[in-house]
Amino acid sequence: MNFYTLQQHLVAMIGAAYPEDLHEADRSQVKSVINQMYRHCYLPTDGLRPPWAKVPFQLNTRAPFTATIHLVEGMTDFAILNTQVEFKNAFVGSSMVYGRRVSRIASVVPGDSRGYLATPSGVTGDFSVTVYSQSMVLPERTVDVDAEVYLGGGIHVAPLGSHILLQPRHHMNPGEYYEFGEVGDPCQYSVDTVALGGDMSPRLVVYPWPTREYAINGNANVAPKLLVDDDDIPLLPGDCVTDCLLPMARAKYAEVSPRYNAGNLNLLKLDRDEATKRIRQLASVQKGSSRRLRLKLGF
Repeated sequence: MNFYTLQQHLVAMIGAAYPEDLHEADRSQVKSVINQMYRHCYLPTDGLRPPWAKVPFQLNTRAPFTATIHLVEGMTDFAILNTQVEFKNAFVGSSMVYGRRVSRIASVVPGDSRGYLATPSGVTGDFSVTVYSQSMVLPERTVDVDAEVYLGGGIHVAPLGSHILLQPRHHMNPGEYYEFGEVGDPCQYSVDTVALGGDMSPRLVVYPWPTREYAINGNANVAPKLLVDDDDIPLLPGDCVTDCLLPMARAKYAEVSPRYNAGNLNLLKLDRDEATKRIRQLASVQKGSSRRLRLKLGF
């Protein structure tokens, strides 16, 4: 069942034969209701996450490297004069340390030897910096992560091939991020959405800052990509589209549409409740507390 067929089921509730028979505003409401309930199939309000909403990830830290950059006081852009490792977008969110100063990388321009800081520089001149790779991009549309996030085996923490469970680091005030000198084997992590370089990117940050390459493994809970085109198909297993998404969308549309005047709203709500129960049965209980993304503007 594609997006168009779902729309047909809903518009039939108000006596329309086809979605095209509705005014654009009314059809937009139908689409919005379907997408709202589609998202609910991935991210139920009870906090349980069904298996189709989980995406395994493996992220990789990098060993610290040095570079020479030119900063101008009051400006966010910096010039890369020389570097051991090419600056890439993967470094966005990570820290550059020079003396007792720390700056976050907001964006880079690959091939242009230029980047941008999260906040304006307080100094002018050429500086030798050490770049730490403690911030990594999570899969697209990540909302939160399962509690079990593992650090891949490393010679400093465990025999090669083993995994160490990282502990979640609770939200702190700005500045409480091991800013000075706290480097070593990561033992904690946090998850944030950070507004850097005009892009909202879900990221996983590890603490202390890593001193070598590590693999970070876990499962991300993701939101679905919205249905846009009529031939888009909801990514749900088996008959969950007809048994879960459709009855949930019908009940929601009956509640919000002023054009729906049938007397069976209570029956539609019962169907929705049954659909919600089925999703709950299919979902696995998320271990640990829910950690939805927190917005931090430029760190």
